[in-house]
Amino acid sequence: MKDPGYSIRKAYYDALNTLIVINSQVVPIYDNIPDSANYPYIQISNVSMTDESTKNNFNSNCVVTIQIYTGTDGTSYSKKDADEISNSVMQILLNRTTRLDGGADFEIVTAILENATYLETQYDGFFEIRKIIRIRNIVEQL
Repeated sequence: MKDPGYSIRKAYYDALNTLIVINSQVVPIYDNIPDSANYPYIQISNVSMTDESTKNNFNSNCVVTIQIYTGTDGTSYSKKDADEISNSVMQILLNRTTRLDGGADFEIVTAILENATYLETQYDGFFEIRKIIRIRNIVEQL
Protein backbone atom coordinates (compact mmCIF):
# COMPACT_ATOMS: atom_id res chain seq x y z
CA MET A 1 0.00 0.00 0.00
CA LYS A 2 1.24 3.51 -0.88
CA ASP A 3 0.68 6.74 1.08
CA PRO A 4 -1.77 9.00 -0.84
CA GLY A 5 -1.17 12.05 1.41
CA TYR A 6 0.95 14.10 -0.98
CA SER A 7 -1.15 13.15 -4.02
CA ILE A 8 -4.45 14.22 -2.47
CA ARG A 9 -2.95 17.42 -1.03
CA LYS A 10 -1.54 18.27 -4.49
CA ALA A 11 -4.89 17.47 -6.13
CA TYR A 12 -6.66 19.90 -3.79
CA TYR A 13 -4.06 22.60 -4.30
CA ASP A 14 -4.14 22.22 -8.10
CA ALA A 15 -7.95 22.29 -8.13
CA LEU A 16 -8.20 25.48 -6.05
CA ASN A 17 -5.09 27.48 -6.94
CA THR A 18 -5.95 30.82 -8.64
CA LEU A 19 -9.65 29.88 -8.96
CA ILE A 20 -10.97 31.25 -5.67
CA VAL A 21 -11.70 34.97 -5.98
CA ILE A 22 -13.40 37.36 -3.58
CA ASN A 23 -13.75 41.13 -3.93
CA SER A 24 -11.76 40.91 -7.21
CA GLN A 25 -8.83 39.37 -5.32
CA VAL A 26 -7.43 35.86 -5.87
CA VAL A 27 -7.37 34.02 -2.55
CA PRO A 28 -3.99 32.31 -2.05
CA ILE A 29 -3.77 28.64 -1.09
CA TYR A 30 -1.15 27.55 1.46
CA ASP A 31 0.17 24.38 2.97
CA ASN A 32 2.15 26.26 5.60
CA ILE A 33 1.00 29.84 6.18
CA PRO A 34 3.85 32.35 5.76
CA ASP A 35 4.27 35.21 8.23
CA SER A 36 3.61 37.62 5.35
CA ALA A 37 0.14 36.20 4.56
CA ASN A 38 -2.70 38.71 4.35
CA TYR A 39 -6.40 37.93 4.77
CA PRO A 40 -8.18 36.22 3.16
CA TYR A 41 -6.33 32.98 2.50
CA ILE A 42 -6.94 29.25 2.49
CA GLN A 43 -4.87 26.54 4.13
CA ILE A 44 -4.97 22.86 3.23
CA SER A 45 -4.05 22.01 6.78
CA ASN A 46 -4.48 18.31 7.44
CA VAL A 47 -4.97 14.99 5.71
CA SER A 48 -5.93 12.07 7.94
CA MET A 49 -6.10 8.57 6.51
CA THR A 50 -7.49 5.19 7.44
CA ASP A 51 -7.18 1.95 5.53
CA GLU A 52 -10.30 0.96 3.60
CA SER A 53 -8.68 -1.73 1.48
CA THR A 54 -10.61 -4.64 0.05
CA LYS A 55 -9.48 -8.09 -0.99
CA ASN A 56 -8.66 -6.72 -4.47
CA ASN A 57 -7.80 -3.01 -3.97
CA PHE A 58 -5.75 -0.74 -1.75
CA ASN A 59 -8.11 2.06 -0.73
CA SER A 60 -7.74 4.88 1.77
CA ASN A 61 -10.40 6.91 3.51
CA CYS A 62 -8.81 10.38 3.52
CA VAL A 63 -10.29 13.36 5.34
CA VAL A 64 -8.87 16.67 4.12
CA THR A 65 -9.19 19.72 6.37
CA ILE A 66 -9.40 23.08 4.62
CA GLN A 67 -9.29 26.26 6.69
CA ILE A 68 -10.53 29.55 5.27
CA TYR A 69 -9.11 32.57 7.10
CA THR A 70 -10.79 35.96 6.92
CA GLY A 71 -10.28 38.97 9.13
CA THR A 72 -11.90 42.30 9.83
CA ASP A 73 -11.48 45.25 12.14
CA GLY A 74 -14.08 45.95 14.79
CA THR A 75 -16.13 48.32 12.60
CA SER A 76 -17.78 45.46 10.72
CA TYR A 77 -18.21 41.84 11.57
CA SER A 78 -19.56 39.25 9.20
CA LYS A 79 -19.00 35.67 8.14
CA LYS A 80 -20.00 36.64 4.59
CA ASP A 81 -16.50 36.50 3.07
CA ALA A 82 -15.77 33.15 4.72
CA ASP A 83 -19.08 31.78 3.44
CA GLU A 84 -18.52 33.07 -0.10
CA ILE A 85 -15.03 31.55 -0.23
CA SER A 86 -16.40 28.31 1.23
CA ASN A 87 -19.11 28.23 -1.42
CA SER A 88 -16.50 28.52 -4.20
CA VAL A 89 -14.32 25.83 -2.61
CA MET A 90 -17.23 23.41 -2.29
CA GLN A 91 -18.40 24.01 -5.86
CA ILE A 92 -14.96 23.00 -7.12
CA LEU A 93 -14.23 20.10 -4.77
CA LEU A 94 -17.70 18.61 -4.30
CA ASN A 95 -19.10 18.58 -7.81
CA ARG A 96 -20.40 15.38 -9.35
CA THR A 97 -19.17 15.92 -12.91
CA THR A 98 -15.38 15.80 -12.51
CA ARG A 99 -12.92 14.05 -10.22
CA LEU A 100 -9.78 15.53 -8.77
CA ASP A 101 -6.54 14.37 -10.39
CA GLY A 102 -4.84 11.94 -8.01
CA GLY A 103 -1.75 11.64 -10.23
CA ALA A 104 -0.24 8.49 -11.66
CA ASP A 105 -0.61 6.40 -8.49
CA PHE A 106 -4.08 7.24 -7.15
CA GLU A 107 -7.67 7.85 -8.19
CA ILE A 108 -9.83 10.03 -5.97
CA VAL A 109 -13.10 8.13 -6.25
CA THR A 110 -15.41 10.15 -4.00
CA ALA A 111 -15.50 13.47 -2.20
CA ILE A 112 -18.26 14.29 0.29
CA LEU A 113 -18.65 17.00 2.89
CA GLU A 114 -18.04 15.59 6.35
CA ASN A 115 -18.66 18.86 8.21
CA ALA A 116 -18.07 22.61 8.26
CA THR A 117 -17.75 24.86 11.28
CA TYR A 118 -16.48 28.27 12.37
CA LEU A 119 -13.75 29.29 14.76
CA GLU A 120 -13.74 32.94 15.78
CA THR A 121 -11.00 34.88 17.56
CA GLN A 122 -10.95 38.48 18.73
CA TYR A 123 -7.85 40.39 19.74
CA ASP A 124 -7.01 44.11 19.93
CA GLY A 125 -10.24 45.09 18.16
CA PHE A 126 -9.58 42.67 15.30
CA PHE A 127 -11.73 39.68 14.42
CA GLU A 128 -10.39 36.55 12.74
CA ILE A 129 -13.05 34.30 11.30
CA ARG A 130 -11.97 30.84 10.27
CA LYS A 131 -14.28 28.46 8.46
CA ILE A 132 -13.10 24.88 8.73
CA ILE A 133 -14.27 22.38 6.12
CA ARG A 134 -13.60 18.65 6.27
CA ILE A 135 -14.04 16.62 3.10
CA ARG A 136 -13.99 12.83 3.13
CA ASN A 137 -12.47 11.07 0.10
CA ILE A 138 -12.10 7.47 -0.94
CA VAL A 139 -8.74 7.19 -2.70
CA GLU A 140 -7.86 4.07 -4.68
CA GLN A 141 -4.29 3.09 -5.38
CA LEU A 142 -3.82 2.35 -9.10
